[in-house]
Amino acid sequence: MGEILIFGSFWFWSFIALIIIYVFALIEHYENAVAPVVVLIIAAVALKFFGTVNIFKDIFDYALNSPVSFLLYIVLYFVCGTLYGIYRWYKFCLWTYEMYRSSTTDMQVHKPKIEKHVEDFIRWASYWPISIVWSIINDPITKVFRWAAKRLQSILNSISDRIFNKIISK
Repeated sequence: MGEILIFGSFWFWSFIALIIIYVFALIEHYENAVAPVVVLIIAAVALKFFGTVNIFKDIFDYALNSPVSFLLYIVLYFVCGTLYGIYRWYKFCLWTYEMYRSSTTDMQVHKPKIEKHVEDFIRWASYWPISIVWSIINDPITKVFRWAAKRLQSILNSISDRIFNKIISK
């Protein structure tokens, strides 16, 4: 097979960047937990057949040559994922509180229960390395635009009022 995805080449890094962006979108935007695994497996197979990197062999060799280190990395991954999942749950609860704190309905109605959000927790904990990078990038940007929307609230509401008052008055 032709080796277009040679480690370090333009095409290799372009492919890696494309995969990372696609996995970000699947995890954070589409909230899908299964598709990223499929994409990562397909990417690893593509790297094996069209490049010089064989991730499966490298992981297998490392597990055989350093089983204690390999198991420690797996345990560390799960510990970090669980801790990050707890952090994201806390942030989710804060976000939910902010969304409904001025609501006239009973706050108990909107209080998140983990039983209804197990998939979210699993996604946050499983994909914590990607999710944490996305949070570092996205959280400050979201804060700025929420601040701007709040400051522009009267202008934005007057625009929608003008448009919808024409329709409502007919």
